[in-house]
Amino acid sequence: MPRAAFRSRTRLKWLISESLDVKLMSERLAQKEKVMKTLRFLPILAVAVLFAGTARAQEQAPTVEVSAGYTFIHLNVGSGTIITPDLAGVSGARLNGASLSGLAALSGADPTVTSNIHGGSASLAYNFNNWFGMAADFGGSKISSINASGFPSVDVDSTLFTYLFGPRISYRTKTLTPFGQVLFGGAHITDVTSGGVTVARSENAFAMTAGGGLDWNVHKNIAIRVVQVEYLLTRFTDPFSVTGSSGTQNNLRVSAGIVFKLGTK
Repeated sequence: MPRAAFRSRTRLKWLISESLDVKLMSERLAQKEKVMKTLRFLPILAVAVLFAGTARAQEQAPTVEVSAGYTFIHLNVGSGTIITPDLAGVSGARLNGASLSGLAALSGADPTVTSNIHGGSASLAYNFNNWFGMAADFGGSKISSINASGFPSVDVDSTLFTYLFGPRISYRTKTLTPFGQVLFGGAHITDVTSGGVTVARSENAFAMTAGGGLDWNVHKNIAIRVVQVEYLLTRFTDPFSVTGSSGTQNNLRVSAGIVFKLGTK
């Protein structure tokens, strides 16, 4: 065989071999890329499987949950310079048994004004599945005194109402059901009176809560709401504002009561 033909044939074999190697390498790279794409989805798949397993492990949710109970609210009215009229001439008004003219002494002071109030609340929750539901919450609490730091408490008469709606997330076991929720809605406060004298008019305002609670399942259809603790925000008129603009009141709401469970999911 001539040397030139031999070289040509050898080169052709080398080119074919290189071509096959490149093709094989491309196939391997493509296969590796497919494997890597699959691996990217493994964490998502693992979380989905874990979540599905957790959901199946939970106790079956009732269709509807109805609760009622006691509510305590610590109202944080605010702090700032108090501007009050001289009420010395108002007859019948009392400040802890003394004349309401004591309010005049608060003018120019910078106390923090709070009130601890007591009442009740009721809620209705519809569960779409074992862990997610929508809740409606209604409450009413009596305001009997206002406390200004450094001064005697002022006897008043008023009522605070709240009406709130929003999502609730629950984790259900045979014995306990912890839950968290964020609710939005409104609040209404009736006329604030002291000794028969109206010192603040009724008002409606935006309100919201964020928090959670713990239910103790004592029966298939009954639970004890051991505790429910929430941040309660209201947007009533700022009593320290000269222009009467709205303020933000950062309050605390604590509840306990009984829960009735109706139907099954």
